[in-house]
Order: sequence, then C-alpha cells, then structure tokens
Amino acid sequence: MMCMSMQGGEEQGGMRFYAPSQMTSVKDTSGFKKMKYRQTGQGTVKELLEKDTRKELEEKERKHFSKMSREEFMCTSHF
Repeated sequence: MMCMSMQGGEEQGGMRFYAPSQMTSVKDTSGFKKMKYRQTGQGTVKELLEKDTRKELEEKERKHFSKMSREEFMCTSHF
C-alpha cells in the first residue's frame, strides 16, 4: 500500500500546485542591504566630541534671561 498525503480530492481544492511566493519585502531591496554612515555635518561622533554643548547651553540661557525683566525672572524661577 502506498503512503498518500492527507489532502482532499480535486472537488475539495486538494489538487493544488504549490509554488514559492513572488512577493518580496521592501526591506529586501538594495537600499536596505548596506550600512549608511553619517557624513560630515550630520553630527558624527568626532563632531559631537569637539562640540562644547555646556558652553552653548549657558550662552543661550544667558541670552534668554537677559531679555526678561527681573520681576519676570523671579516669578518663573523655581528655587
């Protein structure tokens, strides 16, 4: 006796031909297959290490608070 698969007959949709899907994922396109690195001017590690962010922040705060009057400053401060 031959071993048969448990698929139904032609009337039940069991006589199907199986083929691999023709659909592909967008993530498999060539643009996703190589690593992209930051270019100069896009915040590379070297640029961030050279940048003095504390100095920049303090300068921006000084500029902002110099525009405010003393009363406004005392009302908004949370000491």
